[in-house]
Amino acid sequence: MECAGVRHRRVIAGSCRGGLLALALLTAGCVTTPIQPLDEPPEQALPTAEVEPDVSPGDGQATTSQPASSAAPLAAVPAGEPLVVVLNDPGSRHLEMLQVFSARLGRPYRIYNLAHRDATAVLQALEQRAPVEVVALGPVAYELTRTVPGLDVFYAGVLDPGRTTQGVDALPPFTVQLDYWKSQAPDLKRLGVIGGSGMSGRMAALASAAADRDMMLEQRTVHSDTEMLLAFRSMVPHIDGFVFLPDETVLSPRVIQQVMNHGRRNDVQILVYSPVMFNLGASLYLQPDPVRVADALVTLVNDPATRPEVTGMRSRSRLTDQLELSAADVTAFKGGN
Repeated sequence: MECAGVRHRRVIAGSCRGGLLALALLTAGCVTTPIQPLDEPPEQALPTAEVEPDVSPGDGQATTSQPASSAAPLAAVPAGEPLVVVLNDPGSRHLEMLQVFSARLGRPYRIYNLAHRDATAVLQALEQRAPVEVVALGPVAYELTRTVPGLDVFYAGVLDPGRTTQGVDALPPFTVQLDYWKSQAPDLKRLGVIGGSGMSGRMAALASAAADRDMMLEQRTVHSDTEMLLAFRSMVPHIDGFVFLPDETVLSPRVIQQVMNHGRRNDVQILVYSPVMFNLGASLYLQPDPVRVADALVTLVNDPATRPEVTGMRSRSRLTDQLELSAADVTAFKGGN
């Protein structure tokens, strides 16, 4: 029988490898391959970059210990601490959401940032604290935390969480996405989408939203990045918009770049969910508004029976003269939360 330590090491290694492409597909992160953001603005340093602070509600300020090397064991966690946040954030991309989360949670919590700490040490600290509630931000943190018995895990920014619904969806509802896309491109009629077998639920939801708006949807299920590229090239003559699902199981940096290039050459509008992908030439970038994600997480943690849905979005668009829209602009269009 495989011992827990070996299983955890395998999960850590797999999560780190898979997380690189996921960063490019869902966040402002970059991968170590030729995909590079062209003009991403510099970001503030995350206050918890190399420490695990205790954050008290109300003032939004963190009380931190001295930085330690990534190989050093973590300090013992005080008994009775009610909540832990785990993330993999080397560049403070979750900063805005954490600030709102801290202000509205009404409970102290501790942050472990896997970008600056040894994952094995974090696992050991979580095992010592179990049972405890954990908020996992992103796929790397989620894969790590869900291997530890006794953790009540809530998540955000995870495309495929499995059967659990105890989290905030990584993508805005397709109904809201299509309404907004149509407001930017009224002549949009024929859509395409491609994904692996794990994306069947996403594609079904997209098909339903498209049908309700009298839009045609051509969808394909593939099993590799090569199949994905061939399927995209074959559907291009029949579509004018493509929903680029961030499915790392059938994507590679090479194929992402080729899909972008082929779509641009054939005037196909491409919707993506990462600013990195937008900088590669996509037409429209949408993400859930991080302020509303924070609100939804607070609601979920305080009442796990709820199923909060974030319809507020942030957008960058090449479809109009205005390149970037604020969350307020997009939410005003929707009129939702």
